[in-house]
Amino acid sequence: MFSAPSFGIYSASKFAVEGMFEALNNEAALFGAHVTLVEPAGYATDFNKPSSAKISASNPAYQPVRDALAAAFEGYVMGRPEATADAILRVVDSPDPPLRIALGGGAVDELKAVYTSRIASWDEWREVSVAAQGT
Repeated sequence: MFSAPSFGIYSASKFAVEGMFEALNNEAALFGAHVTLVEPAGYATDFNKPSSAKISASNPAYQPVRDALAAAFEGYVMGRPEATADAILRVVDSPDPPLRIALGGGAVDELKAVYTSRIASWDEWREVSVAAQGT
């Protein structure tokens, strides 16, 4: 999971769902059931269209942020939602499905980069983290 400028509320909901699925997975495991959190990359949906959300007037102060996001996504090939069915069925049919699965081009690489950066930061600040225990 990661976020980007102007995605705060959207990302907060995704982080909440991730925490809920972790708890649900631990509860379901007590009954031999599995839970999988599907974490898709960008897909060609109506996410950014008026049918999906009401978009307020743009604040000119955020134009550099919008420009940077547009540049970051330039050339990005959106996945087709209908192409995910086979992948999801493979997970559902698995006797040992993952807790999380990243779907879509680049999703695994993006997540690995985010988590590699987090691990490096935790390692860099380990001494401070451990000292905060006070023992």
